[in-house]
Amino acid sequence: MTIPLLELQAAVLGCCLKESLERCHDFRVDNTTFWSDSKTVILWIRSTNRNFKQFVAYRVTEILGVPSADQWRWIPTTLNVADEVRRACSSFESETQSRWFTAPGFLYQDTSHWPQELPELTSDHCASEECVGRVLLLSNSGEVVAWIFRFFYNAISGTRQSGELNAIELANDEKTVLRKVQNDSFAEEINAIKRKTSLSKSSAIYQLTAFLDSDCLLKVNGRIDSAYCLPITARRPVILPQNHHVTRLIMKQYHCQLHHQTYCLTINEMRQRFWVPRARSLLKSTKREYPVCAYNKAKPAIPLIGQLPLDRLTPYVRPFSYAGVDYCGPFYIKYNA
Repeated sequence: MTIPLLELQAAVLGCCLKESLERCHDFRVDNTTFWSDSKTVILWIRSTNRNFKQFVAYRVTEILGVPSADQWRWIPTTLNVADEVRRACSSFESETQSRWFTAPGFLYQDTSHWPQELPELTSDHCASEECVGRVLLLSNSGEVVAWIFRFFYNAISGTRQSGELNAIELANDEKTVLRKVQNDSFAEEINAIKRKTSLSKSSAIYQLTAFLDSDCLLKVNGRIDSAYCLPITARRPVILPQNHHVTRLIMKQYHCQLHHQTYCLTINEMRQRFWVPRARSLLKSTKREYPVCAYNKAKPAIPLIGQLPLDRLTPYVRPFSYAGVDYCGPFYIKYNA
């Protein structure tokens, strides 16, 4: 261990000795003062952050469990009595008037004559035992991607953007991601539409009237363009492939936002912006990843019917041997032996 840690151990030992002395004597100690020539130990004890590593944190807690931080005072090394036995001294063994036996002289005087502390105690060893602060940034995945795009644009362009993300940036970054997804899965379809040729019959979007908008995004050209009560995203949703990772993330987002509701509700909400071929199959595979969906889908097992009692299964017995029916109430009879 380092010297500051050993001095901290000495402070713990001093607290233990104080408790032992009080238990061994009958008189009551009104006030106790602890001295240490280690500036590091004094700063650890008086610290208000308590942001130390385990070794220092446990021992500071143990020290403060006996006295308070105000009872600890710093003493210059020249007045430290412990140096009489800690350092080599040829006259210590023969000198009976050593400070080790008589205590330092200032203790016999008034507290005003005690050693005064420095105006500000400093130490270079405190920082080595402090825990490194960690900052956790909480943000949704969309904003993280947007920050990455901003860094990319700032790196390649002459103009630099700063400050919080705005709505235009988020919308443009989302379109960039969607274009990348469509180029990965519908490259042939996009080229065919650009050449104004028909799509292959094996294409997953062959039955859809797909077109490219001004942002080069594949969208569905339906028959509800005149439904102005609906937003343009619902009238012309963006086409996404079924087996792409981004599509699965979007499906999970809608599924969680709707609190694991039914298939129809989740797919309807997603189709307000996106059109996914065989979306029900994708949602079905997505629901398997959530235990709450498995719990809601589970059906209780029907228990087996119990065995009939022996009284109901015994053959060749008279009627009402084990049960009777009273239709008329009691009959009072007189029996003469």
